[in-house]
Formats: sequence, C-alpha cells, structure tokens
Amino acid sequence: MNTTKTKSNFSSRLAKIVVLLALLAYTLPSMAYDFEVMYSDKPMYFNIIGDDEVCITYKDTTYNSYDGNYTDEDVDLFEMQIVKLRCMSIPSTVTYDNKTYRVTAIGENAFRDCTKIKKIKWKSEPIKVIGANAFKGCSNLKYVDLPGVLETIGKHAFEDCASLHYIEIPESVNSIEEYAFQNCSSLKWMYLFSALTIGKGAFHNANLKGHNFSEGVAIFCAITTPPIIADSTAFDESHYSNSVVCVLHSFENVFRADDNWNRFAHYSHLIYDFQENYTYYRIDNDEEVSIVTNAYVDMNDWDIPSTVDFLGRSYTVRNIEDNGLKNLVGNNITMPNTIKRIGAKAFANSFINSITIGDSVEVIGFGAFNESEMRNIYIPKSVNRIGDYAFINTQNLEFITVEEGNPVYDSRENCNALIHSATNRLIAGAGGCRVIPSSVTSIADSAFYGNCRLTEITIPNSINRIANGAFVGCANLSKIMFSDSLKSIGGLAFFANISLTTVEIPNSVESIESGAFGLCSSLQNITLGSRLKFIGTGAFATLTLMQNSVDSVICLATTPPVMESPNCFEGAYGQATLLVPQVSLQLYKNDPNWSQFYKIVAIESSGIDEISVDDGAPKERYNLQGQPVGDDYRGIVIENGKKILIE
Repeated sequence: MNTTKTKSNFSSRLAKIVVLLALLAYTLPSMAYDFEVMYSDKPMYFNIIGDDEVCITYKDTTYNSYDGNYTDEDVDLFEMQIVKLRCMSIPSTVTYDNKTYRVTAIGENAFRDCTKIKKIKWKSEPIKVIGANAFKGCSNLKYVDLPGVLETIGKHAFEDCASLHYIEIPESVNSIEEYAFQNCSSLKWMYLFSALTIGKGAFHNANLKGHNFSEGVAIFCAITTPPIIADSTAFDESHYSNSVVCVLHSFENVFRADDNWNRFAHYSHLIYDFQENYTYYRIDNDEEVSIVTNAYVDMNDWDIPSTVDFLGRSYTVRNIEDNGLKNLVGNNITMPNTIKRIGAKAFANSFINSITIGDSVEVIGFGAFNESEMRNIYIPKSVNRIGDYAFINTQNLEFITVEEGNPVYDSRENCNALIHSATNRLIAGAGGCRVIPSSVTSIADSAFYGNCRLTEITIPNSINRIANGAFVGCANLSKIMFSDSLKSIGGLAFFANISLTTVEIPNSVESIESGAFGLCSSLQNITLGSRLKFIGTGAFATLTLMQNSVDSVICLATTPPVMESPNCFEGAYGQATLLVPQVSLQLYKNDPNWSQFYKIVAIESSGIDEISVDDGAPKERYNLQGQPVGDDYRGIVIENGKKILIE
C-alpha cells in the first residue's frame, strides 16, 4: 500500500472539512451567551463569569440585540419635555435554572449598534465593569448615569455615541480605557470625580466645548489629585487649546503642575474645595475655611461645626459666604463662636424657625436673612456692622433682641426692633414692635417690609417722615397711630397693607408720595389732613380690575392738594364720596383730577354734626377708629356720639 498517497488524500479531505466548517460558521450567527431570560417581557442574554455573577452580553455577532427592549417615558433634560426616550433598563439580578446571579458587568459588544436606545437606567448599582465596545455605535444614546460602584470603562465602550451630551464619571472609576469616548461628537462636557487613568484617544473627536448650562466649562474636576493622562492623545489638540477645565477652588496650581493637565490653556474654579454633611467649604488659608453653599436638604436642628477636617488637616469654620446657606431648610440653627462674618443673603429664602448667631460674629451682610421664615433673632454684642435690608421680608419675624453692651445697635425698651444707637434710626422691625420708642428719630427704608406678624403700630412725635417702603406688604397691619409731627409719608410706605380699613392722615402731613397706600384693598375710609399739599401717583390706587372698597375720602385742605397724576385714587373714583370744606367745594369740583370722584359734597352737609373751635376744655373724644385722642387732635372726632370737625 502506498501510505504516502493515503495520507495525502486524508489531509485533502480534512482541509475541505475545515473550509466547510468555516463557511458554516460564517453564514450562521454564532451564539455569544450562556443563557437568556425574559426581562420586561423581552429576552436578555447573559454569560456566567463567576459562581454567582453574570455579565450582560449580545445574542450573536450581528449585534443590535436589544433595539426592541425599551420602556418608559422620561424627561428629556435638554429639550425640557416629556418624550419617549426608549430607556434600556439594566437589572441588578437575574434568575436562571433556579439560581440567582448578580449582574456585575456589561460584557464586550453587549449593546453594540443598538441605535434606538436613548437612555440607560440601572435598577441598582452592582455594575463594576463596562466592557470593550459595550455601547459602541449607539448613535442615539443621550443619557447614561454610570453606576456608583463602576471601576472600569473599557476600550471603545462608548465610541460613536454621537448623541451623548455629557458624562459623569463616578468616584469609584479607576480607568477610562483607550478610545472609550472616541467620536462622541455631541459630548460637550463631563464631570470627573476620580483620580483615574485616561487612556490613549479616550476623547478623540469629542466635542468638549462646554454648554450654556455650564457657562462654557467642558471638564469639571471635583478632585484634589489630577487624573493620570496616560497618553497626550487622550484629548485632542483642540481640547487643550479651547476647552475650559473647572477645578476645585484652591487646586488650580496642582493641576497646572501636572505636565499633561498644564497643556490646557483655560481654567476656572468651582466655588468650593470639599463638602461635609451636605455643606460645601472653601479653603481660605492653612487654618480656616468658609461655608460657600449647601445641598438644600433638611438639616433639622443643626449645630454648624466649629471645625472640619480635610486631607488630614483640621480647619476652623470662620465665615458664611454670600448665599452660603441660602434656601436652608431646618428647625433650630446654631452658629459656633468661631464664625466672624455672615455674608450677603447668606440665609436668604431659608425655611428655619430660629437661629442663634455666634458670639464672635462681627458682620451681617446685605439681605442676610431676606425672606427667611424664622420667628426670632438675637444679635450678640460682637456685631458691629449690619448691611442694608438684612431682615427684609421676614414674614414671621416676631422678636428682635440685641444683647446689652453692643456698641453700635440696641433694641431699647424691649421694642422688638433693631436700632442704630448713634443715629436713633430704626433699621428693622419685627411683628412684636407695637410702639416705636419716642427716642427713635427716623425709620429706614423697608424697615418692616413684608412682616405679617405686625398688627398695629404707633408712630411717635419724634418721627417726621415715614420712609419709602417702610411697611410694604404688612398684610395683617390694621391699625396705625400717626404722630402729630409727621410731615411726609414716603413712596410705597404702606403699599399692599390689605387689612387696613381706615386711614387718618394728621393735619401736619404735607405730602403723601407715590403708591404710599396703593393696593390697600380693604380700605374704606380715608381722611386727609388740612395741610396736605401733594399726593403722588397711585398713592391710594388699586388695580383697575380689583374690587375697590373705598366709601369716602375726606380732605380737610382748603386748597386742593396737587395730584401728581390722575390715578392717585384709581379704583375709588367711581363709587367713593369726596367730602371737602364748604368754602372749597367749587375748587375741588373744578380741579381736573379731584373732579373725577363720583360725588363731591361739603363736609357740613355730609353727616358732620358741627364744626367746633376747641376751647381747651377736657372732653372724651375718639377718632374714627374708636381710639381716644387728646385735646390737641385736629380733624374729625366722635364726641358724645356725634361727628365733629375740630379745626
């Protein structure tokens, strides 16, 4: 037998079989999975990678295995509307053949070329690895919130995801491998929370030009150690030249000291360096930090710490910066004695019941407690400067107390007001301030602005002007006792005091400025004193479409006061009766502004029983609000059951 020929024939047949098997393998899709399970009524494919672990994989080498597996409607963050985002939901566990496995990885090519998926959702966060090519070619994938335990993003993992807008790399990630985000042409910005390694070409042809949401910043690095750029080609030359890198407030020098990160031409800063207990701190020097913002969570009863630790060093908490604890939610807040400055609007819009200011605070900034909900405030004697409008629009503020011994401010006579001692100027008032002390000589603009606890106020004779906006929006203020020395009432002084029903302007007042009693929608009776000369635009006006309740306006001035514009009593002209002195009746009827009133009559024929010249004899007299008045009071009074005009 010719053994050589036999062996040759056998080899020839074997070669043909191998070729046929290869052709068969090419024409029939190869199975890439160990098992499949139904998840959300659709098949999902898995490979076993450990005793109780699996990774998600693809069905066969045609890929595109999951384009039918989308669910839910969700918010499109960029289009700001509810749209069908075709969300792919990733399970945390699966059960097969009566055994439960943890899903800990996205395998190679698992979602490759699934062009219909727009968002990835994780039922929980066990995923540690995203394999090579895992989402490659998912051209409509817009959102991926990476799991918080993720360690590795594999080669080409998100390559050609042309719709991906941004990516947030969690602290757990150790590496972004080669070309992981190559050709992500819509990827405008990313967050890095880990000092990871970035591989060759990882962001080649990514956009990284920043977004208007991020003020042009493309790369946020909320870390103290620069990520390792393993190869300079991780980013393109255009990135180094044009992309803005934003780093922690005090760490730009650390990044610039790195040879690769120093190639970036443009840097900006985050406002903080680190966070603890939902509070963000900025390092000011080797020993001190300032609070710069918070995470807007409910702090309940919170003692602000006096010291915080970071990177093995202890820092003293020295300041609360501008807007530092804005929108804070809590019950009782206590400051440590280490804090020296409370910045502008530091507690603005805060929902807190009370706050204890530390004994070392020296400065309270502009609008520091603007629109906060606290009920009481205690100013220690250390405070020597308080900015304008520090307590404006604190609707529930009822008590203000200044510690004795403060060299600049006081709350004399337990008046529940903040007074500048040297000038006797009332800066801010609380709802508990019913009577302004007679030693106060002026009221600051907006001093009681928006206080809904204030129900009545007595203005002493020491004050000759009500400041602009002094009592704006005091919704429950129903009783005002003006001083007989008052000369002018400022613009918007009592604007929108919706509980006022009667206003009696004393004879001493010469001007009422624009909007002073505008939108006082419950106002029924207005009495204007005999020396009044000027009424500003909209001084007693309500909105044209608003129901106006004014029944009568009594003006005791013999010469009609000048109206700045026709709308001084807008809304009242159509139904209110104007009562004026008999001798001036025709003057008012001829005046183009005063003549707008529905009815103009002389005081003597309008229910006033008599006009009297005060003889100085003691009498029991009351104003139209039922309050006792002295013998020196001038105007309409009730005496022995009769209305009398005292001239």
